[in-house]
This record gives sequence, structure tokens and C-alpha cells, in this order.
Amino acid sequence: MIVRLFIFLFFYSFSVSATEVQEYRLANGLKVLVKEQHRSPVVVTQIWYKVGSSYEPSGLTGISHMLEHMMFKGTDKHPAGEFSKIISENGGRENAFTGRDYTAYFQTLEKSRLAISFALEADRMQHLHLLADELKKELQVVMEERRMRTEDQPRAKLQEYLMAMAYTNSPYRNPVIGWPSDIENYQVEDLQQWYQAWYAPNNATLVVVGDVQAKEVFKLAEQYFSAIPAQDIKSLKPQKEMPQVGVRRMTVQLPSEVPYILMAYKVPSLAVAEKDWEAYALDVLAGVLDGGDSARLPARLQRGQKIASSVGAGYDLGMSTN
Repeated sequence: MIVRLFIFLFFYSFSVSATEVQEYRLANGLKVLVKEQHRSPVVVTQIWYKVGSSYEPSGLTGISHMLEHMMFKGTDKHPAGEFSKIISENGGRENAFTGRDYTAYFQTLEKSRLAISFALEADRMQHLHLLADELKKELQVVMEERRMRTEDQPRAKLQEYLMAMAYTNSPYRNPVIGWPSDIENYQVEDLQQWYQAWYAPNNATLVVVGDVQAKEVFKLAEQYFSAIPAQDIKSLKPQKEMPQVGVRRMTVQLPSEVPYILMAYKVPSLAVAEKDWEAYALDVLAGVLDGGDSARLPARLQRGQKIASSVGAGYDLGMSTN
């Protein structure tokens, strides 16, 4: 029997050296990070909001991801679809992604077009226009995304079951995309409240990397974002995970050509480790186990004992909880 094995410790890496990044903060709380990289006349701009699926209450799981989709559906100034059209007309690319602790939006453009990105992001930070008709259409898009990426993918479905089983009361047990019954019942009012609660300059970080001058980027950020007022961002109530008192096992019966095993261990992340070295040691351990073809797991289980067709391990240094 060929078994696919994946040991899950949760993995994150940061490739940008902090000493090369210049930081600036606007009076309204927006943090701006710039890394000059002059190899090509291109700039990448990202805006990260400190809100993700771990912030969501029961009944609204996945709403951060849903709002990510709706952020492209128009503002008072730009109707639905115009954001992407403007970026495309200027030779750029754009997209967004949602995680458990963040929602991020990004564009890649020729360096002289940076102001276009700033103008559009500043607009939708404060003037998003949420319409019931657009939500109705986008609900179908998100449900299809869930079917394609989770429901029809045995590995992804098993991953979802594993997270729900591994955590008892932590919001990390919920999928980023949300549970189907929650997705089906979003209302415009839910999204509007979520937008107003979290989308503010003092809950955002603007990151710019490329062929730019940091001082000019800071000046441009002041021009487009400084007029946006800060908001009262409420602190989340503590949601400390209940101690686990025994091994948890689950067998999931799904159509699949080969068996697949997931094993997860609760370990500290950098945010909660009593000593910083513990998190870094786990990061190194993930590399030792699965850092290439010569790493322990692929060398021994795939090419050595030949009991697995693929094998991997990972650790997420950046999660906010353990």
C-alpha cells in the first residue's frame, strides 16, 4: 500500500531582512513599510488589515474572506469591476488573500504607477459600496470556490476536519473560507458591520517593495491616506484553547486513489512561546524533516523504505496562538 504522509506542525517564513526595511507611521495610525529594490522598474504594493477568520464569531465564519471578494465590487467613486480594469489598463496585476489573522490586497505595477494603487486602496478603505445584488452574485462565486478547493479535494477536506478536531474552542478550528451554512446566510448588513469594525488606517499596514525611494513613498502615503480618520478598534476577548488531555483520531472516508495521513502536534508559535528559541527550533526542525530531497522524511520514507509516494512537514512560526 502506498501511503501519502504529511506531518503538520504549522510553517511560516519571512524573507525580508528587517534591517533593510524603512518604516513610517501616519498620524492616523497607518504603518508604512518600504523596502527599496532597484533591480527592475517594478513596484509591488500590499495593504494588510489585521483581521481574519480567527476574529469571526459563530454564525459568521468566512466573512473576512467574503468581504475580501466584495472589496472589488465598487465604491461610491468606482463601480464594480473598475478597480481591476484600471490596474489592468496600467499594465498591472492585482489580487487579494485572507488568512486566519489577516486580510491582504496587492498590486504589481510599473514604478511610476504607484500613485494609482494608493488612490484606489485609499478609496476602498473608506468608501466601499456594498450592494445586495453584488453580494448575491458573489455568494455563488465563493460557494463554487469552496466546492472546487475543499469539497472536491480529499486532502483539503481532510485538512479542514483535522483543524476542527485539533482545536476545541479556538477560532482556529474554523476554515478561512467559512462553513457552508454561514456562507449561504450572509447579509449586506453583516459585511457592512465587519467593514466598519476593521477597515481603518490604524488597523492596516501598507507595504511597498520595488524600484522606489522610501521618502517619496512616505510622501505619497501622506497624500492619499492621511485624510482617512482613525477608528476605535476593539480588542478581541481572550479565546485561550482548552488543554488537550489525550490523543484525538479521526478516519475520514472520501473518494481517493491512495490513502492520506495527516498528523498534527500542538506546539508554541513565536507569539506565545515562553522562550523565542523554541519557535525557531521548531522552524529548523521542519526544515530538517522536509527541507528538500535529502531531508529525513523524503529520504527515509519515500526513497528509503518506499512506503510513501509523497511526504512533507511544516510549521507556522507566525500564528498568533498555539
